[in-house]
Amino acid sequence: MSDQELIGKYKETGRLIYVQDLYIPYIELIYGLCLKYLQDVSESKDAVQDIFLLVSSKLKKHEVENFKPWLYKLSVNHCLGILRKKNRALKLEIVTPDVYFDTEEHLNLEEQEMAMLKQCIERLSENQKTVIEQFYFQERSYQLIAESLNCTWNEVRSFIQNGRRNLKNCIEDKNKSIHE
Repeated sequence: MSDQELIGKYKETGRLIYVQDLYIPYIELIYGLCLKYLQDVSESKDAVQDIFLLVSSKLKKHEVENFKPWLYKLSVNHCLGILRKKNRALKLEIVTPDVYFDTEEHLNLEEQEMAMLKQCIERLSENQKTVIEQFYFQERSYQLIAESLNCTWNEVRSFIQNGRRNLKNCIEDKNKSIHE
């Protein structure tokens, strides 16, 4: 059966065997993709299993005309989500500074940094601010943001890139003025 026929049968019956028949020919492709992004064999194997579950749930809700590119994009987004979570976890780890702060001083420093970040976010254009908040704080994908704002995926990417650059510049300027 073709990919479209298998999708149709799955939607019709809800039987996972059709998703399995649809998914198996692409397992090596997905595993290679996950390995490329995650660079860890165990994590990649887990991701392949997670993506299967995603496929089975998303096929129920979405119309998929070209399965292979849709699967590829779903897999990339899943891997990027894993990397984003890892990156956040690394940022949350406390790195021991050369100078030890007492707890109160440390909390004051974090509060100052958060206040600075909030001020800089407020200075962004409305589109940049909305996209940055949805992507980083609400953990929404480019596609979901594009759909909610009625714009293209590339526009979302551009808003994020420009917003990040503007945030970086704003924070650097604020740090300079503090240390002068």
